[in-house]
Amino acid sequence: MRLTLALLLFLVVLTVALPVANPANNKSSTTKATTKATTKAPTKATNTKPSSDKKKLEKGIKDNLKAGDKEISATEKAQNAAKKNDAKGLKKDEKKINSALDEATKDRQKNQKIAGNKDPALTKGLGKVENAQKGAKQTVNGLTGDPKKDKGSLDKLDATFKKGKKTNEENLQEAKKNFN
Repeated sequence: MRLTLALLLFLVVLTVALPVANPANNKSSTTKATTKATTKAPTKATNTKPSSDKKKLEKGIKDNLKAGDKEISATEKAQNAAKKNDAKGLKKDEKKINSALDEATKDRQKNQKIAGNKDPALTKGLGKVENAQKGAKQTVNGLTGDPKKDKGSLDKLDATFKKGKKTNEENLQEAKKNFN
């Protein structure tokens, strides 16, 4: 009985000791293999399907285009109200311009966070949109609700928003083509 106990104890000690020693010896080669596999995996995934950032950015630019359509629509309504000398309608439409501009600004800020500096052309395009939005915000803040005084500002806003839409369409194409 002592012999079987000694043999059993010997086998237990041996089985406990082996797994501890083996990973310690192979740790560096396992880590290198894992690192190589980890490094290569994202590259393959990036080349075969769009990244989640790319999808978010494309959606964000599309959202910005929708907000831009709201800006253009509200501005055209305000221009019509100014032509009709409708001060009440003009004030209402000017508020819509302001809220559409705020929405577009939030969309653009999100897009800039996602895009970062990964694509220089896209960064430049989003910067153009940012500068245009800052100028438009100043113009919107200067609106008085007086049809005669605001007509020139509304024409300027209409042109700015239409240029912004074109720039955002270019940004969307750039994001689809080159952003990873």
